[in-house]
Amino acid sequence: MTARTIAWLCVLSLLSGTEALAHEIGTSRVSVVFHHGTYEIDVVTDAAALAEKLTTVAGGEVVDVVDAPPSQSRLEALDAVFRRRVQVTFDGVDVRPDIAHAVVATPPDGGPTATIRLTGTIPPGARQFTWTYSWTFASYALSIRGDAEAPASTEWLEGGQRSTHFELTAPPPPPGRWHIAWRYLALGFTHIVPYGLDHVLFVLGIYLLSRRARSVLWQVSAFTAAHSITLGLSLYGVVALPPRIVEPLIALSSHMSQSRTCSSASSSRGASRSSLRSASSTGWGLRACCRSSACLATSF
Repeated sequence: MTARTIAWLCVLSLLSGTEALAHEIGTSRVSVVFHHGTYEIDVVTDAAALAEKLTTVAGGEVVDVVDAPPSQSRLEALDAVFRRRVQVTFDGVDVRPDIAHAVVATPPDGGPTATIRLTGTIPPGARQFTWTYSWTFASYALSIRGDAEAPASTEWLEGGQRSTHFELTAPPPPPGRWHIAWRYLALGFTHIVPYGLDHVLFVLGIYLLSRRARSVLWQVSAFTAAHSITLGLSLYGVVALPPRIVEPLIALSSHMSQSRTCSSASSSRGASRSSLRSASSTGWGLRACCRSSACLATSF
């Protein structure tokens, strides 16, 4: 048994024997503005996904809205459930904000977008603010302004992660370029290790099928550039495609990439090419299943 065959068996064992992690930068974003003793928090997210999560967690508590479309009235009926995983905290004490729900269609191909606005009065003498949002497992941006005209302070959080303390008496200065660069470098690193097992397997698969440095470097660079572009387009709402389209395309593009690498292998490896292609199909098919499972997992 060759070393490459052993490596393939290790990869397939890893895929079938462990829970895959697919770390995503989600479509949710949160903005906070403090103004004249009041606060206003806008949570913008995918309406259909949020409604599904709320309905699932509610169980049999809200029977009349289970089959309703992701509308404003449906979200309002699930308001008590929504509050369970949202914390607005001043000086370590949770407050209960007023909440208004709105659902707006985003044509032509995007699904409805929900905007949940939380408002209230800042407790007298409060010095620090913290925020926790647990209705997503993906990374999202929290933007805080000490005043409507003040520069925003942005922090990237995971779902369920508590934000750092925001000083109400003396808001921090806007971060410099090096601080921003370091923040996004760290975010990109954790996107791959430890949360991006599917990405690591993709690169490992390329290496196993072709050890030519030029070929591997070209494919990895193309993957990185394409991934960055698609993330940017999705983050800014330029392109919004449903997972039922994106996930099969991921599996298809992965298989095409590996098949192309197999085809370019030397003729001396023709005897093993068929088995490698079969392993490629199996491995990336499992990868697609893992990605789909991970996307479904973010609904709970």
